[in-house]
Order: sequence, then structure tokens, then C-alpha cells
Amino acid sequence: FPTLTTPMESELSIKIRELWERPLDSLSTYADIGRLATRIDVIDLTSGENQESLVESQELEPNECNEKGCKQNSICLAEVFRKVSSKIESAETYKKISTAIDEFGVSAGSEPDLEMHVKTLFKSIENEGKEGPTAKVLKLVNQAALAVAITPVKLAASERCGLPTDQLITKDVRTSDGWRVVIRIAPSEITLSHTRKEQSLAGVASPKGWGFSWRLVVAFERDLSRIKDVKCEVTAHVFQPGVSRHRRAELRKAFPIPRGGGEAA
Repeated sequence: FPTLTTPMESELSIKIRELWERPLDSLSTYADIGRLATRIDVIDLTSGENQESLVESQELEPNECNEKGCKQNSICLAEVFRKVSSKIESAETYKKISTAIDEFGVSAGSEPDLEMHVKTLFKSIENEGKEGPTAKVLKLVNQAALAVAITPVKLAASERCGLPTDQLITKDVRTSDGWRVVIRIAPSEITLSHTRKEQSLAGVASPKGWGFSWRLVVAFERDLSRIKDVKCEVTAHVFQPGVSRHRRAELRKAFPIPRGGGEAA
């Protein structure tokens, strides 16, 4: 997190790596990735485009699955697995994974709860009992990764401004864009980005409501041998007309945007 000290940044990297090294069965990925299926995008940058500008972009492209009007999570999730695995697995392994994805689509169908089907899919794409590249990219799509990233930011918020802690409490925005995931596959690295929206307890639609967006970016080596960088940052603020100028200033201090960031109205 750019406004915190280097030790705090290192601590975040360590905690994310520890999560990444844990067995999939100990994480909430099976449940979370199924619920998020229509909000996950995979962007192919292997043609050599400049991936840095896209990783740093404040704006998210419209979700492709939602743009097509797809409402079936299993179809969207199958497409995510297919896009990722086709770019990072060997041809032989991809053939095996493609078959597993087809079987997943048949078994999951239109069921709303995909957790057990997702678990079966992950198990079926293991390589001799070990997680392969596709699993290593997708396993950090879970609530624990978000909690590890944002909790220190929230705990330190009152120390950065003149507002009491009880006036800085936020809750998740539970809309289709409240939690988005973007996977970018480039020639030299793979990045997994979570973008999350938070709102004041009164709600962002309240006349005195406010909120902010933040992003966690995990950059992997292209061969998935290690995580090479982790970043968490606030990307935007939202203030309703009833939020005073003084309060806005204090909230900006509490949840600072790095230089070059944006702000909603």
C-alpha cells in the first residue's frame, strides 16, 4: 500500500504468499470463484502489448460475460478456466483440462451453488496430485486475500485523519461491480487484480453517504514459480452532496489515493 511504510508492504507480500502456498482445500476459493464467475475477466496480452499501462489503469472494461447477457455462472466460469489454461498450460495439459472443463459444464449445469463442482474441477486438473499453473493463478480468488490486503488500511485509517474510528467503518458494496477480478496474461508476467468497492454504513446512496474503491494486484512470474510483487491501493472516492468539505478532506486522508489516482464525483 503506497502510503504505508516499506515494512508494511513487505508484510502484505508475505501474507499473500503464505495464502498462495496453502492447500486449496484450506481456502474459500471453491465457493468464492463460483459466485464471482460472471465478474471475472481474462485479458490476453501475449501479443506483446504494453501490459503495464493496463495493469495500472483505473478503469475496468465491461465484463465480457455480462455484456453477452450470460446469467449462468457455470458457463462463465468454464470460459475463465478455458482462457487461462489455453495460454499458460502445455498443449498436452490443456487438452486434458479442456475435457475436465467440458465435464464440469455438464455436471454443474444451471445449479446456483457451484462449490462442489468447482472443487471437482480443480482436482481433475491437478498434475500428479500437485497444483498446476491454472490452479496457481486462480487460487487467490478468495475472501481471505482481500481481508489480508484491506484490514491494515482500515485499522490505520483513524491514525491518518481527525475522524473517530466509528465514523470510518465501511461495508461491502454488493452490486455486480462491487467486486471484480481481472487476470492479465502477458509475455513476461501474469497479474491477478481484485477491485473492490466499500461504502459508509449509511450507504453510498444516502445524502451523507460516501465510499471508496480499492485494488489488490498480485503479479506472478510468467512460469508461476513465485509471486514477484503485491500492491494494494485506494483508487477512487465517492462523496454525496451532504458530505461536508471538511469531512471529505479527512476521508481523503484516511483512505489516501496514490499520486495519479482518480476520484468519482
